[in-house]
Amino acid sequence: MEPNEEKVIPIKEEKLEKPEEELLSIVDPIEADKYRQEILSKAWRKSSNRIVDLKVMTDTTVVTTGDGKYIFFIPPELDFLLLRTAYAYITTVSSSGALTIQVRNVTDSVDILSTALTIDANEFSSLTAATSYVINKANDLVQSGDRIAIDVDGAGTGAQGLGVILTFN
Repeated sequence: MEPNEEKVIPIKEEKLEKPEEELLSIVDPIEADKYRQEILSKAWRKSSNRIVDLKVMTDTTVVTTGDGKYIFFIPPELDFLLLRTAYAYITTVSSSGALTIQVRNVTDSVDILSTALTIDANEFSSLTAATSYVINKANDLVQSGDRIAIDVDGAGTGAQGLGVILTFN
């Protein structure tokens, strides 16, 4: 593109059907700025990761099994986003046995992970797990008002201070 050459932005056909006065109003700087802000907002929303760091149990609390160890609410800001990554961590390692952590959509009654998070014995996080978690693509969409639970299906021995980090996009 030459330095003084204008960039031509194509207009969709359905916009061409509007009366000429309406088309001219799009050129109004205030309306154009509102439109630009709306487009940028939608683009940012789709391209930005939203990270949720949940401290499920305090650093001195021994991890025990059970459903709904932590339940949180999906706010409008996370509406229609997908779970992209999940990690778990502890502050005191399990001396034997792995921790197994499931992320569950209580509202829809479905597990979001088809293979749960695992923290192996003598490890601090799921990053080094022998078995990687798998997100169930049929259940990864969250909507405003959903309740999401962190379930502990396996607690290991002596592990303390469970946390879970979820990334939505």
